Amino acid sequence: MKRRIMFGMTIICLLMTMVAFNTTSTSAKSGVKYKLSKNGTMTISGKGKMPKSMKFRDSRKIKKVIIKKGVKSISWFAFAYCKNLKSVKIENGVKEIGEFAFCGTPIKSITIPKSVKIIGCSAFDACNQLESLTIPGNFKYYYTPFDDEMEDIEDATDCVASGKKLTNVKFNTALNPYICRYLGGSNWEVQGSDPKYKSIDGIVYTKDGSKVIRVPSDRKEAKLDSNCKIFMTDAIFYGYHEDEGEVDLAACEDLKKIDLNNAAKIEVNWDYRDMENVTLEEMLIPENIDTDSLADIVTYMENIDGSNSENSDYDDTIKLKVGGVDYKNTKRIKEENGLRIVDDKVVISYAKDREEKDSTLKIPEKITRINAYSFKNSKNKKVILPAGIKEIGQCAFKSSNICDINFPEGLKKIGKRCFYDSQIKGIAIPDSVTTVGESAFEDCSLSKATLPDNWIKIPKRMFYHNYNLRSVNVPSGLKEIGEAAFASTNVDVQAFLNNRNLKSIDEDAFAYVKWKSLKIPSYIKVGKNALFWDSKKEARSVTFTGKKVPTSNVYAFGESSKKLVMKFGGGIKSSFSKIVLTHVGYPTKKGCKAKFWWCKTEGASGYTVMLSTDKKFKKDVHKLNFKKNKSQGEGYVKKDQMVYIKIRPYKLVKGKKKYGRWTKYKEQYEYLW
Repeated sequence: MKRRIMFGMTIICLLMTMVAFNTTSTSAKSGVKYKLSKNGTMTISGKGKMPKSMKFRDSRKIKKVIIKKGVKSISWFAFAYCKNLKSVKIENGVKEIGEFAFCGTPIKSITIPKSVKIIGCSAFDACNQLESLTIPGNFKYYYTPFDDEMEDIEDATDCVASGKKLTNVKFNTALNPYICRYLGGSNWEVQGSDPKYKSIDGIVYTKDGSKVIRVPSDRKEAKLDSNCKIFMTDAIFYGYHEDEGEVDLAACEDLKKIDLNNAAKIEVNWDYRDMENVTLEEMLIPENIDTDSLADIVTYMENIDGSNSENSDYDDTIKLKVGGVDYKNTKRIKEENGLRIVDDKVVISYAKDREEKDSTLKIPEKITRINAYSFKNSKNKKVILPAGIKEIGQCAFKSSNICDINFPEGLKKIGKRCFYDSQIKGIAIPDSVTTVGESAFEDCSLSKATLPDNWIKIPKRMFYHNYNLRSVNVPSGLKEIGEAAFASTNVDVQAFLNNRNLKSIDEDAFAYVKWKSLKIPSYIKVGKNALFWDSKKEARSVTFTGKKVPTSNVYAFGESSKKLVMKFGGGIKSSFSKIVLTHVGYPTKKGCKAKFWWCKTEGASGYTVMLSTDKKFKKDVHKLNFKKNKSQGEGYVKKDQMVYIKIRPYKLVKGKKKYGRWTKYKEQYEYLW
């Protein structure tokens, strides 16, 4: 009985495939048509984009596809799982190839023309007969979240092209190494005219051959060219996850062994440590590799899954050999009072069993660098750094119990997230420090910070979430405050605004920092939500001094600024207001009701508001006037997908209106039902 049912379902599927489309058809909207010949050749021709509805998934009639010049795009799933499709010719002029367009087909080779600029996820994925691919060296990749059309897809990853037999990938335009994460293959050939890169034995190097850039994702073994002196970890770990881990990409998953014995230097990218499914078993580096390179690669391998070495899933599986000797046995790495030290210069880790004994940790005078992750999760309360220390690496004291630390004059660099989530109470950074990574002191317990007077920029998220931070000096030469640098602190915002050298305050820089009134000079550009503070009950005011105030500064206060009063030193002509669209109702006979509020402008006699469904305010425009005592209103627009609104204040002078400047609402245009 089961066999009869299965046989019947098979016949039905075949019949559905046979009647799924006519042999010829034209899309009236796009001007693109298709024709299927008796021998199974499908020709797509015309001018414009191939419509999304024009797809032939699972067809067994199609044996060859020709995309003619004039066609601008290939629709998603257009020829997916066409099991007899073995030949594809795409003529120059096509700009976009949709997701899964040729996924699961038995094509053996394909040339994607130089004109293609956009390629969707899995366009040539799971093509298990595919042996060679020619593709542009730079394109925009896109990925669509799960859709019903994606049900029952077989063997597909999120790469653009992959397959069990894919060997040779040739780039027909200049290469952007970033796109390599979307491709399979064991040999990658860069075009000879590429200005930056070249290929040697299928591996991508810089043009002069001194640095390796990418090892093909399907390589099982790799050895650096004899002229290559610099190895980057990005060459084999080039971003396995994208979009917060939802997209799985290529990253040398099959690589078992890599020989770096010709390398003189190793460059580590600490932001890419995720090696899920990577099966690297052996890495060979020379005995004479420089101190920093040895320290970095050991730390990198021991923290490769983001944990400390004793918890690492990969610590015992990856055999790192220095001059043919297991790195754990090399004489270059010694242990001293619980510290593991490379070449008597660089600390790479600290024994956990010493932490309870050493509440105060004194770093030896010979140490010049503390490497990344060395004291992550440490229970030490106090650390004394030596006079000769030059650098503290990324995440070195992340999530530690450290409360007190000295920074000696001569220290030059503090790495990204160095003290993130630590218990540090106060800091004094010497003038010698020229580089500080983002989030260096984020989410700490700081109440006081002394910064070098020669600093011109405060890094992104440097003091974010230090709720008790009140005392901070303003460097006299300060020009820029980075994104969210002081967000959720209690610093004095006006003290920074008073600095005459300050030119830019980036997005969210002082978000959630309390203030009642501010004076902002016209020469300072203030980013979106940079001065946001949600105080719904307390009235506040801001005075813009000068005549040429950037209207973009209006977005600095976020959407919870209803009681904010704006003042302008340059008079009504320099003034503006801030308007917020809060609601657009269901369509009625009158149209869709829009509700909005705005900030009052001191000295204004009233406000002109314009509503429109046209971004340029040329069609469906509704002009409304409100008196000065008003700060909210409503109006109607026609049915449409988007609503636009703008406002400007005016002042009556001898019975005539003198207008300020228009400002638009940029936060939300969609219907807010």
